[in-house]
Amino acid sequence: MPPSTKSSVPSCTGDIADLASLPTLATTDQAGEIVWEFKGADGMARAVRHEPRMTCVDFAALRDAAVAGLGIALLPDHTCREQLAKGELVRVFPGWNTEEGIVHLVFTTRRGLPPAMRAFIDHLAAAFRHMP
Repeated sequence: MPPSTKSSVPSCTGDIADLASLPTLATTDQAGEIVWEFKGADGMARAVRHEPRMTCVDFAALRDAAVAGLGIALLPDHTCREQLAKGELVRVFPGWNTEEGIVHLVFTTRRGLPPAMRAFIDHLAAAFRHMP
């Protein structure tokens, strides 16, 4: 998940630490300073402390705020792929990424795993495995 922002902000080739001085949008419900952790192409890890100008746990709302030019958002690729393709968002600090995320699927049943649920889980696993 590289950070993304409106296309009017050019991709940055400087130090990832410069991100701390830019306006950011974060997926959290906590106030104040937060930390984003990145890995460079060379495998070097860096933590960037910053205080987001907007926080929200809704990826779509943060994506829309980034498209509106409110700041840089750290979003999963699948939530902003269309906006990146259209040029509404651009990757900033393209040499830096975060760790891959984990998807949790929770369901309840008293009788084991129904075949339809197993098929759905298999479908999701295959779809996420083939995402770029």
